[in-house]
Amino acid sequence: MAESTGAKTRVYLGKTALTSAPDAVSDFTSATYTELASLMTIGQYGDNVSDVSYNLLRNGRTSHIAGLKDGGTVDLVLAYNASDEGQVLISGTIYGSASNLWPIKIEFADGEVNYMTFAMLSNKIDVGDGSSIKTLTATLGISSEVFVD
Repeated sequence: MAESTGAKTRVYLGKTALTSAPDAVSDFTSATYTELASLMTIGQYGDNVSDVSYNLLRNGRTSHIAGLKDGGTVDLVLAYNASDEGQVLISGTIYGSASNLWPIKIEFADGEVNYMTFAMLSNKIDVGDGSSIKTLTATLGISSEVFVD
């Protein structure tokens, strides 16, 4: 796969939450998705591993091992459109849901697809000023690994 820009990247949210934690790409393919048509930016996503440190008296050093994985959060910024089906899904169905198994599909222009599950953590509108577009920022808490297809 060659280097590329984010141009022509498309993002889709599942219309319903998964019923169990995913183990493979195939767990995502039967979901029904809605595109976020006015997507402007996608923040960074991917696992961080916690640092588990401990002190050893014998050598007077702090040692480190990898702990739990955390998918962290990612912001999706959209040009605000109250009638956009994807934004209606964000503001209505997903926001406030107790589930952390909502599927998201990110399609890159080169054909690679990333899948993961999330919980909707925030849903904020930014009016800006007279020379900027009104935006919706949705913050997702990633609750699975990133599955690549």
